[in-house]
Order: sequence, then structure tokens, then C-alpha cells
Amino acid sequence: MTQEPARDAELDQALTLRLLQASPIAELALVALAAVSVGFLFHVVPLTSLVVWGLAVTAAALGRTWWRRRVLRTNPSAQQIRHGLRLWVAASALIWGCGAGLLAVHVPFQLVALSIVVLAGLVAGGLVTLMPDRPAFKILLGSLFVPLVLGILAGGIDRERVAAMTLIAVFAGFELVVHQRAYRDLVEHESTKALAVRQHRELEESLTRVKLLSGLLPICAGCKKIRDAADVWHEVEVYVREHSEAEFTHGLCPSCARQFERGLPLKEWQTRE
Repeated sequence: MTQEPARDAELDQALTLRLLQASPIAELALVALAAVSVGFLFHVVPLTSLVVWGLAVTAAALGRTWWRRRVLRTNPSAQQIRHGLRLWVAASALIWGCGAGLLAVHVPFQLVALSIVVLAGLVAGGLVTLMPDRPAFKILLGSLFVPLVLGILAGGIDRERVAAMTLIAVFAGFELVVHQRAYRDLVEHESTKALAVRQHRELEESLTRVKLLSGLLPICAGCKKIRDAADVWHEVEVYVREHSEAEFTHGLCPSCARQFERGLPLKEWQTRE
């Protein structure tokens, strides 16, 4: 069994930020889907129940939007964000799943098949929006399909219902595998991007510490001092040390070593050679 890729702080932050990305179209789609479902089922389900369910779906969608905006303002930890997201996913998915489960008990099985299609669409959307968090996607699947399966079982056991439950199980397993692969690809992509950003930052920091000597250096032909841009003359060692990362160690070349052995003063070494 393969292990999940290790996640550092930068990667964890990047995945968490992806969870907070706004998706107004997806949220509006949930509300619109709920409205269509209410309009389609009002002749077979009590209108009061449908209205309550539709309001619950809308409240969950709006609540998740409110939560996300609040998180962006307060800047909590990544762990707190993930826990909060999972709670909202569970609440929203349970509303849809329980609605589908109750539907499976009281309506013809053809409408139950329609509810399965609707829930499958919700799972497909969650596959994208919940890609950075595997537990949240598992919560979505369980909250959607467990109540539906219980509702199907409560309506009796026949060939159609067994086939429907088998289809749900196969579909849920397939979506788990797809989500796992998508999650690993996302982690690899974000890891590579974070590494590139880190290396770029380290390179910039290194460049700011490195000083290069280039161009023509005005040097005195006699004393060998170097003149800087402010017309100040510096010893070669001082100038090089201030304008580069070079450091000096001292010794004697063969010529100076011979002069030193003769006991000549330092200033006379070059003139006597």
C-alpha cells in the first residue's frame, strides 16, 4: 500500500488555500438544482416538505459562503480550516442525502433513479472542489449515499433496488479511486511549484549577498591603491573585501621570500629584486 506524499508547511498552506477558492457558479448551481428538484417533485411530495428541504439546501450553501469569507478575514490555522470545511460538507451533503433517502421511501423507483443521477452530479462537483482534502471527499460520499441506500432498503428489496445499490457502491468506489489519483497529482504539482518558489527565493537571497567586481578599476601604478566612485583611494585588500565575498590569507611569494631571507626592509623588496 503506497503512502501519501509527505507535506511540508508550504504545501499544506497551498492546498488549504485551494479549498478556500470561491466557486460562485457551483454554489448557485446547488441552489438552482434544489429549485428544479422542488418544481419537479411538488406533485408527488408534500409541498411543505419540499419547501423546507429547499430552504435547508439554500441555507447550507449560503452558510458555507459566509464561513469561507469569514475564514479569509480571520486567517485561522490550516487545521481549523479543514475541520470547518468538513463540517459544512457534512451538513450540506446530509441535507441532500436525507432528502434522497426519504424520497426513496415514498415515491416510485423511477424518481429514485433520478435522485441518484442528481447526487452523482454533486459528487462530480465535489471531486474538483474537494480535491485538496481526501477526508472531506469521503465525508461527502458517505453523507450523500448512506441515507439514500437506507431509504432504498426501507422501500423494499427487489431486483431494481439491488441493482441501484450495487451501482451506487461501484460508483462511490470508482470516485474514491479517481479522487485519490487526482489528489496525488495535485500534491505533486503543488510540491514542484513550492520547490521552485523556494529555490527562486533562495537564489535571490544569495544574489543580494554576492558582490561582483566588474569593469575597469582605476589603480595607482605606484602604490597600487584603487580609487572608488567617490574619488577615495583604498588599499587593494580593503577594496576587494568591501566589493566582493573574497577574503585574504597572507604569505610570501618566492621573490619576496628571498628578499625576506636577505633581511631587507619590506619597502625595499621590490626595488632590490
